[in-house]
Amino acid sequence: MKKTPFGGVPSGEAPVASQQPYALLAGGSVLLLGSAAGGVVMRRRRAAHAGNRR
Repeated sequence: MKKTPFGGVPSGEAPVASQQPYALLAGGSVLLLGSAAGGVVMRRRRAAHAGNRR
């Protein structure tokens, strides 16, 4: 006789996976790209303020 762990699925099938990992990955990508763009903007402002346009 097989024992099912407490809280396990009695049918033996895995539960349906959620979309949360994709949302987490997309959110992290947005944060990374936003911080990179902010760094570029800050660097350009600093160069413009110093009169060091290239």
